[in-house]
Amino acid sequence: DLYSFCTLLAGTMMSRALLLLAVGVVCEAKTLRWYMLGENIDVNIQFARENRAAMSGFYGCCGGVNVDADGTMTANVADLTNQTVQYHKEGLTYHLIGKVNETGVKNGNVVKAVEQIANLVKTTGAEGIIFDYEPTDNATTEHAQLYANFLAALKKAAGPTIDVGMDVSGWGILDYFSVYAAAGLDIYTSMSTTYYADSALSDTGMYFIGNMTQYFGADHSFFGIGTWDTDPSTCKWDYGWNSTSLQTFLNRYQPPHIDLWRCDIDHYATPSPDMIKTLQAWYQQ
Repeated sequence: DLYSFCTLLAGTMMSRALLLLAVGVVCEAKTLRWYMLGENIDVNIQFARENRAAMSGFYGCCGGVNVDADGTMTANVADLTNQTVQYHKEGLTYHLIGKVNETGVKNGNVVKAVEQIANLVKTTGAEGIIFDYEPTDNATTEHAQLYANFLAALKKAAGPTIDVGMDVSGWGILDYFSVYAAAGLDIYTSMSTTYYADSALSDTGMYFIGNMTQYFGADHSFFGIGTWDTDPSTCKWDYGWNSTSLQTFLNRYQPPHIDLWRCDIDHYATPSPDMIKTLQAWYQQ
């Protein structure tokens, strides 16, 4: 299939781009995106300049766009636009992060906001928006379908030039892959099942990643990895990765897209240079 072919080309010593041109096949470029607090512009830009070879863009964590139970959307358009402009100046892509109210999902009211959300993304100039919805109850197909209805309607309103995505995982309603695949989203990015090294490299992780690729397609499957820092004590979460396990993951799955979740999203700390080096080598292949 196309993904296997692209993976084969990516692993050769020749230029991936030249090979693709030669055979007339288009494979989506690798992406390496970091979740960052979008409003921390100066700090984020400094981080980007220091590690530019290990990133392609940012996700503006978390919840800059919110949809309430009655379908009302709230967002600071000026702030989100400024964030987008500043990150674009650094050559980075930028995706907004959205949240939806559970009651609004269940009563269908969130669908009322799709045109407003699509227009917001267009106004800011961001590449798209990823929705982070993590209900801990009512893990039913019906609930998943209601959420998928909202996402599908938003994708239709956004059109082909704006990315619409969602977080997926191995729990609750977030693993109803067949339901969400029908929404036709651009980005399906994984959370806890791949954030942790032990899980990502287990049989469960292999099954999960295989299902993502099967249902969403390789070019729409984005695998989240939890970072580790120079000083582990600064991390809020210990995801258990090191350079060896990360390289094993990259070699095993040959992912086209990696999304980095900071081990302390609130205070950042200092990402391990070994991690940056491993990611850079993968990204630059």
